[in-house]
Amino acid sequence: MTQITFFLCLLLPILFISATPTFSFPADSSEIEKHAAVKGKLLSSKSVFTYYWVSFESDYKSSRQVTIRTCDKKPIATVNKDFAIEMKMEGTGISKSGKVINFGDCDCGSGFDCFTELNRKELPFGESSSENPLTPFVTIAANDIRPGTKLYIPKLDGMIMPGGVHHNGCVKVDDEGHGFGGRHIDFFVGKESNYKTLIKQKMFNEVEVFSAKNSSSVLKKKRADGKGKFLSSKTAFTYYWVVFESDYKSSHQVTIRTCDKKPIATVNRDFTIEMKMEGTGLKHKHSFGISIKSNSPIPFVTIAANDIRPGSKLYIPNLIE
Repeated sequence: MTQITFFLCLLLPILFISATPTFSFPADSSEIEKHAAVKGKLLSSKSVFTYYWVSFESDYKSSRQVTIRTCDKKPIATVNKDFAIEMKMEGTGISKSGKVINFGDCDCGSGFDCFTELNRKELPFGESSSENPLTPFVTIAANDIRPGTKLYIPKLDGMIMPGGVHHNGCVKVDDEGHGFGGRHIDFFVGKESNYKTLIKQKMFNEVEVFSAKNSSSVLKKKRADGKGKFLSSKTAFTYYWVVFESDYKSSHQVTIRTCDKKPIATVNRDFTIEMKMEGTGLKHKHSFGISIKSNSPIPFVTIAANDIRPGSKLYIPNLIE
C-alpha cells in the first residue's frame, strides 16, 4: 500500500489521467509542508469541534423495522428502525443491501418519508448539503462559514488518520450542521469506528480555525518542493475498485470457498467472476478489504504497482489538477 501525506489544501477525489509522470517524495515530509504558508486569517480562536459519520444498518441488531420513503412517499427500503432514526441525525446511511440513503429535500418530522437513494458509485459516503460527495477527513459541516471555503485547523495537523494517512490540517466547508449554530466545526470521518480510533489518539472538543491561504500560490511552491527523484516519464494509469454483489442481477449462484475448501458464501456468479479480477468484493460488510501487503486499501490514496517498493510515497503531478 502506498501512503501519501496530505500536503495541499486542494482535495480532489476525481481522477482523469491516462499516462502520467511519477516522482518519489523526499524523505523529510517537513520539507514539503510549510505550515505557515497554509495558515491564513484567524477566523475563530475557540470553535466547538465534533464528528459525524455515515450510519450502517449492519451495526443495528434490534428486530423493529420501518419502511423509509422519498419525500413523495415512494418506498426506498424496509430497514432497521434504530438505523432509520440514526440516519435522521447523521444525514446518510448505508442499508444491509448496500443502498446509500440520504436526506431528501423535505422535513422528516416524526416520520421517515424524507429520504432519497443515491448512486453508490458516485457518492459512496453520501452527499453534502452543497451537493458534493462527502469525503472522509476532508469534508466539514459549518453554519457560519461560506460553503467551499478551505480552512486550516492546527489541531488536526499531524494526526494519523485511520489507514495511516497523515493529515495536514486542511479541510473544506462542504456541508451544513443540524442542531447547532455558529462557531462549530463538525468533522466528517466516514464511519463511527474511525471516530473511535481518532479520539483514542487525540481527544479535543475545541479548536482554533484559520482560513487557508490562496491554494494556487501554495500549489506552485509545493510543485517545486514536492518532487523527489524522477522515476518515470510515461507510466500507464488505470483504476481499480471494490466489487459490490448488489450490482449484479443475474440468478446464477456459486459457492465461494477458502483455499482449503471451506465455504464462505453463496453469491452471484457474475460477482464472483469480477472479484477474481478486482481482488475484493462486498456482500454485506462495509470496508475496503485488505491489500496484498495486509494493509487496508484507502480510496484515492492506495495504488498498485509491481516495480516500485511497497510503502513508497509518490508524487504524481497530474493528480494536482
